[in-house]
Amino acid sequence: MNHVLVVGGTGAMGRHVVQRLLATTDATVTVPTRRPESAHAAALAATAPDRVRLVRSAPATLEALIGQVDRVFANTDFFATGSAVGEYRQGLHLLAAAERAGVERFIWSSLDSAVSLTGRPVPHFDSKAAVAAHIGLVRSEEMLRKETDGWYTDHVSILTTAPYFENLRDRLTPRPDGQGGLAFKLPLGAAHYPLVALDDIAWFTCHMFDNWQSWGARDLAVIGKTASPATRSPPPSPRSRAPPAPTSRCRTTNCAPQCPTSATTTQRCSSSSPTVISAPETGTSTSCAACTPP
Repeated sequence: MNHVLVVGGTGAMGRHVVQRLLATTDATVTVPTRRPESAHAAALAATAPDRVRLVRSAPATLEALIGQVDRVFANTDFFATGSAVGEYRQGLHLLAAAERAGVERFIWSSLDSAVSLTGRPVPHFDSKAAVAAHIGLVRSEEMLRKETDGWYTDHVSILTTAPYFENLRDRLTPRPDGQGGLAFKLPLGAAHYPLVALDDIAWFTCHMFDNWQSWGARDLAVIGKTASPATRSPPPSPRSRAPPAPTSRCRTTNCAPQCPTSATTTQRCSSSSPTVISAPETGTSTSCAACTPP
């Protein structure tokens, strides 16, 4: 039986990860939280009182907890620190404590670096991406030193995700369009808005824990079907109607020529060594992919 520490376990992503762990494994789960008496925390603990433990979080407490677990999933809360540097330091502190404790499997939940990709900073993206960059830097040092069991190389994986589809329901709700309908209005221009479902993040987290670094890379980056700026079109016919669940696609490595998303996206596969992953529980087909525009 594994003991998993889920940092951020009472948040939107963390709750889904905890629920997935409870549903598909026999692991016990510890969740540090600033407010164990909150409704979210109490509801989470009530789902499996004999397997979920809530602990009031503090730096000293967190380090002690890390020493008691086999696995860590860390999704830190930028908005709790209100500082990009603060979240970066928090991530480094968690990693250092886990390395000292010899944690077997550590997953860092990351986002893409907005400042690197666009030249424009987005603090709550860039802070997580900076921790991911630190992980890569230490891996380079371990390679340079020819370490045979480098902790950052063999015991840390990065799961890079994106904004949630659920945000379109909870935070970015549609507004009346003046024509009797509702429209999502986002400042995208001609760009696309990559999203991912929380259930899919939880699925990939458990897949990574249970199939450690077995997908041809150390890290995974996943998104769902890209939501493009809205254009008016007639509703699809029953034959062509899209399935209700989003389709997530791993965008890391080994894109599959038979990738189920290739018929419904504007991406084409570019690898001759496919590796396909599927998430049947969520009605989602996924593929390890390193796709390039057609």
